[in-house]
Amino acid sequence: MKRSVIQRIIPFIFVVVIIGLVIAAIVSVVRIVTGSGSQPIAQTDTSEIALLKTTAISKVRMKIRGPLVGSEKFRTYQLSVSPSSREFHRYS
Repeated sequence: MKRSVIQRIIPFIFVVVIIGLVIAAIVSVVRIVTGSGSQPIAQTDTSEIALLKTTAISKVRMKIRGPLVGSEKFRTYQLSVSPSSREFHRYS
């Protein structure tokens, strides 16, 4: 008698799942033996360090441009902050 399609597919799926589990187990054992992933690598973000420094030469500037609706209504704002000064400029 002929075997149905389901009877052919089920053993194939079972074998694929078993092979996947064996590969996952091997990878886990290798990671445990080599010790990878046990100690995190320390990374330093230089941009954050530079941003938090408050030396005399550090300065932050933000500029906001308004929408161009007409030449008489156009506005631009600029804010500059340094350890020694605070500046706000409004251009129209």
